[in-house]
Amino acid sequence: MAIDTKMSFQDVLLAVGISLVLLVLVQQRSSAKNIMNNSRSLDSQILFSKNVTYSPASGHAVGSESIILYASGRITASAYDHWQGKVDVAQLEKIKTFIRDHALLKKNDALVPASQDMTLTYTLHLDGKSNSLVYGDRLVELQALEKMIFTGQDRPNPLGHL
Repeated sequence: MAIDTKMSFQDVLLAVGISLVLLVLVQQRSSAKNIMNNSRSLDSQILFSKNVTYSPASGHAVGSESIILYASGRITASAYDHWQGKVDVAQLEKIKTFIRDHALLKKNDALVPASQDMTLTYTLHLDGKSNSLVYGDRLVELQALEKMIFTGQDRPNPLGHL
């Protein structure tokens, strides 16, 4: 039994067309995965964090409070309750510009006296650089940055008293 290996021009076009459609579908799926992975990646990258830990001498309940702003714009705040919000893209760019313009990523060698009743640490990550600042170190700029983060949110900054 012989197999006919001749294909008509239409059969060839059909085979090429199916191959191209499959190739496009595979590329779209790969592209969608990359977009999802990038989105997840941005949602796990911390741009700004503020952590406060209270000791028994503070007069507050012993514990900690935090604010985290992710590169995606998501905000989480944990104090007495847990809250989440979102910074829009335009505001997120203003925040990044503020960090750059005020050189908040430059290391500061000045030692700040430790507080006996609480520890306050700010951590910033941007443009492949990181910096941690402690209470009293660049506090005016950091408070202004916090105000920018909570601009337009449905609740005030739960740690705004610090």
